[in-house]
Amino acid sequence: MDEAGNNYTLRCHLAVVTSGTAALLLDGGCIAHSTFAIPLDVYEDTYCSITPKSDKGRKLLREAQFIVWDEASMVSKDTIHAVDHTLRDLMHHQDAALKHVQFGGKIVIFGGDFRQVLPVIRNGTKAQIVNQSLNQANFWNQVTIHHLRPNIQVQQVSNINDANTLCGFSEYLLRIGDGSESVATDTEDRVHAILTPKNKNVADINDLIIERLYPGRDIEEFLSADSMADPEDQLSYPTKLLNELNPSSLLPHKLKLRLGCLVMLLHNLNPSKGLCNGTQLISRSFHWYVTEAEIVTGSHAAFTMTINKVQGQTMDQVGLYLPEHPFPHGLLYVAMSCVHTPRSIHITLNRDSSSINRLLGFYTRNVVYREVLL
Repeated sequence: MDEAGNNYTLRCHLAVVTSGTAALLLDGGCIAHSTFAIPLDVYEDTYCSITPKSDKGRKLLREAQFIVWDEASMVSKDTIHAVDHTLRDLMHHQDAALKHVQFGGKIVIFGGDFRQVLPVIRNGTKAQIVNQSLNQANFWNQVTIHHLRPNIQVQQVSNINDANTLCGFSEYLLRIGDGSESVATDTEDRVHAILTPKNKNVADINDLIIERLYPGRDIEEFLSADSMADPEDQLSYPTKLLNELNPSSLLPHKLKLRLGCLVMLLHNLNPSKGLCNGTQLISRSFHWYVTEAEIVTGSHAAFTMTINKVQGQTMDQVGLYLPEHPFPHGLLYVAMSCVHTPRSIHITLNRDSSSINRLLGFYTRNVVYREVLL
């Protein structure tokens, strides 16, 4: 709020983030997709589902002087373009000239780290992923880049030895993110979370832990009720076939839980109350159609999660399980940088796939698309 004499001008701002758990870290932060009503499928000419006459269009987006969008490097350029198109459409009703001004004349502050996970493009090639990155947007040449270099964690440590350790770890993480950490070449040709690249590994480890933990407590099995929306499709897609499908955004058909086990939400139910994609809870009671749980930080057992889920979070202890090499850009960097110190992360590799002939030790791939780094 600016004061000039006895007059006050309210400068409204809007804070949004790409991921649900990151929204909890921003004061008043909202999830970008719900705030802007971004469609699930976006293309080069897509608009958001907000009209100039809607309450959100009139009161929220028109009045916002500037927009802060954190974790923006995770979102595709087509998604950002959809917001740009929508803001221009909203603002030109106030001033026709704003139809031709980026984001309808609003200041947009993007926060993010291009070393981290990039937009997810289903079955996308490296070229397709790079092409959909934020810094390939049609307005990127108008963006002013500011690098936030001070390491706050190091500055807050009073012990000089701990500070040196953290500083060294921070530099090591940056080398991983930049793809400049030493590379080995084959010359002949209390754990708060276990992170792993694939959903299949997540399900296997969660089932194993459920079996071994909490002895004396019964394992409860919950089965999904799968059916086609159109009854005419039921013959082509029988229930048994639907039960065998396991898309990453939905629950498995058979969910095993025990009282006291960790679960994780897969959807943004109520971000204002901390119930968003990635929220961890403890199972407290089970009923026929309802499970009761207490927030820790879902609907998946959450001893283990994919590395993508941890982006934007910091944990006290992490186990990193890599039965296969990480495959997309930034995955290893995200996994390694979600802890405070090198002593807080413990890594398990597959002995066969991580060894290199004539070299001691075990190794994994660090995939970095240098084309997107600033």
